[in-house]
Amino acid sequence: MQHKKESTPYTERQCNIIFSSLVLTLLEQQQHEISGIPNVLKAFIRQLNNPLITSEQIKAAQLEMPYSYPQLTRIFKKYMHCTITQYVNKTKLQYAKELLANTEMSLTEITNELHFESTSHFHSLFKKYFNITPAEYRRLNRIPAKEE
Repeated sequence: MQHKKESTPYTERQCNIIFSSLVLTLLEQQQHEISGIPNVLKAFIRQLNNPLITSEQIKAAQLEMPYSYPQLTRIFKKYMHCTITQYVNKTKLQYAKELLANTEMSLTEITNELHFESTSHFHSLFKKYFNITPAEYRRLNRIPAKEE
């Protein structure tokens, strides 16, 4: 019995990106509704939930806020209990875990995709946040490819 493979306009990787972003957004929305975060800050956080965000996009989003940079950093830390940089790194690193487990992308490709400064920076942040190297994480969490 042969199974017909359905075609979709999205690649598996794109579907994983969309799914991960949706999950992160839903989790953040749930957290924000509980903690009473101001709506203007919620909008900023939604932009930061994109794991593919660049530093230029972060700066542009900060400039759109009705706060000075020092005010924004204080307000952000008050509600999120971390700095903007820590939050962005955590979002990107969570997504990096998905890429490591579900794709064949190299560490360099993941570094570039997520706009980290360098592979060594990505490697050190990953190890700092998760207490394991990206290569070790991939080896332990690799999802085997489906056979056709």
